[in-house]
Parts: sequence; C-alpha cells; structure tokens
Amino acid sequence: MANLRVDYSVLHGTRLSLAAIAEEFEQLHQRRNDEARIWGGAQIRHQMNEFASNWDRHREDLTNHLQKLGTHCGAIADTFRSVDEALASARGHERT
Repeated sequence: MANLRVDYSVLHGTRLSLAAIAEEFEQLHQRRNDEARIWGGAQIRHQMNEFASNWDRHREDLTNHLQKLGTHCGAIADTFRSVDEALASARGHERT
C-alpha cells in the first residue's frame, strides 16, 4: 500500500499566500485613484483609467476565485489532518 503524505504547512502557506494576493487585488482600485496623478498628460490618464476600469470586472472575478481557492486549501489541510488523527486513534485502539 502506498503512503499518502500531506504537507499541512504547504497547504496552509498556500492559503495565506492566496489571501495576500486577493487582498492586493482588492486594494488595486484605491491605488489606481491614488496614482492617477503620476500618469502624466490627460490622454495617458484617460487610457490608463479606461484600462483600469475594464480590469475592475476581471479583478473582482479573480479575487473571488483566489479567495475560494485559499479557503479550499485550508479545508483540504483540515480534512486531511482530521482523517489522519482519526486513523491514528483507530490504530491506537486496535493495539489495546
């Protein structure tokens, strides 16, 4: 029988990384407004604003997907840990 090894720290680390990326995406809208003054002339500001506005919809979708994926990574780690503990407990009861 093959052994399944689950690295809980990698799964939880992935969850935290995805949460950090999602938070950065959520803050992009505010940064766009803050940085508009450095974009130069009116035509450049207009084009950058248009791009940023078009990106808002995609950013929101991507942020939601990142958050869900992070939640799933945490749930996978928690589920594997619970199953592992239950199996270890069952093996302990078999020996007594």
